[in-house]
Amino acid sequence: MTNRTLTLAALTAGALVAAAGVGFAATMLVRQSPADTAASPRPVFQSDLGGPFTLVNTAGEQVTEADYLGSYTLYYFGFTFCPDICPTELQVIAAAYDQLPAELQDNLRMVFVTVDPERDSVEAMADYVDLFHPQMEGLTGTLEQTDAAVEAFRVYYVAVNKEQDPDYYLIDHSTFTYLQGPDGNNLLVFPFGLGPDDMAGHLQDVMGS
Repeated sequence: MTNRTLTLAALTAGALVAAAGVGFAATMLVRQSPADTAASPRPVFQSDLGGPFTLVNTAGEQVTEADYLGSYTLYYFGFTFCPDICPTELQVIAAAYDQLPAELQDNLRMVFVTVDPERDSVEAMADYVDLFHPQMEGLTGTLEQTDAAVEAFRVYYVAVNKEQDPDYYLIDHSTFTYLQGPDGNNLLVFPFGLGPDDMAGHLQDVMGS
């Protein structure tokens, strides 16, 4: 199955669980009412996000934040067992990327970072990101490593019913996409609900058309 064959209708279960993290994280990052967020989602400037991390890519290679300097990078945090929110947002990111001119695509990286390294192995991450776009990258690591990245970006997550079902638990998590510049500074935070056309437009505004 490829990204082109994924449909939102096939990814409906568990949306409320993952969506709960949106309101929590929005309170942390943006003083904006839930009604405003739902009616008119828009990116916000948030510079004090990101920082040092050491993770493992889908080739099994150790990478750090320094490996992403020199290009723009979109970071999204989630998990491969996510039934709705993660695949929806990754589709948006991939579709926005495809709308960009080739010269901007060459200067933009799409990175999916897991908050569930116990289940999201290197192989699982490789298979998962390939569903959405051949240029999308996946990062995992030890729990300590992924939690360090989570802390740097101030991502919220918590496992739901993990003790009752250690194999098929869900994770409630924030759903923002972060754009960092070539110097590693965070530029924009994209909220969940922004469509690919709007995301592509904001990317072109920032990166230059």
